[in-house]
Amino acid sequence: MNNPPLCPSAKPEMEGSVVFGVVGGTVEEPRLHHLIKPQPVTEDLLALSSPVAPTEIFRFAAPCASNACQHFDGSKCRLATKIVHLLPKVVDELPP
Repeated sequence: MNNPPLCPSAKPEMEGSVVFGVVGGTVEEPRLHHLIKPQPVTEDLLALSSPVAPTEIFRFAAPCASNACQHFDGSKCRLATKIVHLLPKVVDELPP
């Protein structure tokens, strides 16, 4: 695969990892704010989360690990399906 899709369930130390969002809102009602353009993970960027762990503030994506991932069933990723079933519906339709 030349350009594998990015998995939104990544850790910052994974090869090719990028930050695609920042968590805002409250503890009771967190909200993800997507960045206009994903940013490469750097030590300077990770330091911005101090005093909490970067994974509490940032959301990371990395190239799909396919068979090395628990969400991959051998032919496709099941993460999106799992998320759809777990999270409450927030809109009736997606924007164009």
